[in-house]
Amino acid sequence: MLGLNIPRDGSVTVEQLKSILPHGGWARLVLTGWHENQEYIRTLQAGDFRVVGVVASESFQSISLPADNPEAAAAYYASRYDGLVTAVQVGNEWDHRSESSETLDLDALNRRLAAFAAEFHISPLILGGAVSGDPTRLRGVRLDLVSACAIHPYGQRPEPAWPSPDWGFGFYSNLLSAYAAELSGLGQPRMPLWVTEVGLSTDEVPEAFRAEYLGRFCRSWEATRRTPLILFSAHHYAGFGLLDTPSGEAVRRVATSSPQPAPEPIPLPTPIPIPPLEVPTMLPEKVRLAIWRAHISTAAFNPAFGIEKAWSEDPYGFGPALTEGEITGPDGMNYRPFAYRTIRWHPSKGAEIIGAKAA
Repeated sequence: MLGLNIPRDGSVTVEQLKSILPHGGWARLVLTGWHENQEYIRTLQAGDFRVVGVVASESFQSISLPADNPEAAAAYYASRYDGLVTAVQVGNEWDHRSESSETLDLDALNRRLAAFAAEFHISPLILGGAVSGDPTRLRGVRLDLVSACAIHPYGQRPEPAWPSPDWGFGFYSNLLSAYAAELSGLGQPRMPLWVTEVGLSTDEVPEAFRAEYLGRFCRSWEATRRTPLILFSAHHYAGFGLLDTPSGEAVRRVATSSPQPAPEPIPLPTPIPIPPLEVPTMLPEKVRLAIWRAHISTAAFNPAFGIEKAWSEDPYGFGPALTEGEITGPDGMNYRPFAYRTIRWHPSKGAEIIGAKAA
């Protein structure tokens, strides 16, 4: 599924995004204290866009926190966006040193991941995106805290020999295969790989070349992969903007002509009847928000954890979660099971969460 990076100030409208992605997709923006974007995100979701919130250096600067205090930052952003954003991305371009990257060593990265994992109980964490092109940099990263790994394959060819066999740094699919092999060697063979930034600047290449490049990249991706491809960018930053350009039109043609691949069928455990709860407990705010975003329609009983979600009817397309281990949903995201200590049936919505904890 295709997506676009968007400015953090909410200046790009749903209508503008749909001029490139008419059927919706993904939208990615940096979370900062300079802008309260809750209503903007709800507007994007109503327009069929799933939202990735990015924690970057600006996320700390905007709330006057040093980068070495991720615990306070995590609490701040979770109170505003947990359960609202589809996912939160931590460690933007952590593996490369440049003006646009937030370089983090392993200790700092893992501390930040742990801090946000402790505060974000509903929205899953996405790692990256990694931009160095070196999959071995994943060694030592707390991959158990994230649901997907993202890369930024700038300078990669969209096809093996286009525009020429020696153009750029290589073929992007080979790069993703190298990351997949590294993840498998690290005990994460099913970890989904996303692309959360890729693009070309008209400061470096002609617009006609950029349009052909992005059209080929999107066609290749849509034909072979089911995880997000989020392009840089909807806003006109450093020559990367796609609105009202031939490049944006090239992406639009792919978005309207390439049907999304059907998700693979996923076996579900046999549900069991759940008795109604006689004395409901008070709903924590985060759990209350989760109820309205994912109502349980099938559930199973786990002797250790109690009621666990097996399938949820989710208007934002989160997909399935099984009662044991992890599973990759139709949207390419890994889901870990959540255990529900108490549950009650709703006449029209099925089961509702009353109190929840991570399994």
